[in-house]
Amino acid sequence: GLWNVPHVFNVLLIQSHYLPVLRGAYSFNINREPAASFCEAARTKMVFMYVNNQDYWGHLIYADYFDTSHLNNELFDIFSNPLDWKERYIHKDYEKSLEPGAKIEEPCPDVFWFPVVTDTFCDEFVAEFENYGEWSGGKNDVRHNLRLES
Repeated sequence: GLWNVPHVFNVLLIQSHYLPVLRGAYSFNINREPAASFCEAARTKMVFMYVNNQDYWGHLIYADYFDTSHLNNELFDIFSNPLDWKERYIHKDYEKSLEPGAKIEEPCPDVFWFPVVTDTFCDEFVAEFENYGEWSGGKNDVRHNLRLES
């Protein structure tokens, strides 16, 4: 819908012909916080504010705790921005494989093939481990020890 509202903040789309009318609006009432002062000035000058959810304008990410210490920082952002993480890393056909009656390939007994993650996830995951640079070498792998003894 489209609603006329008394107060908006953070993200505003303003038609350019209103900019001269709204000059100084953030300091219109120095006893109010800047966003409240802006809204008061707009209402006083008959510039109406609306909330519109008729069109998709995108979304904001939550970046307050975004960790930049990794090679591929988005890999570690699953809990802060799950929508973006899913779009980037979960395969587009993953949910189809969960539908009732979905055909799941079984190339041999008890081995199932179905898409889970994207190629981007795989590439960045491997790159992250290679960047870390401490692969185990397999010394604790029983199969590795058997190969050494033969």
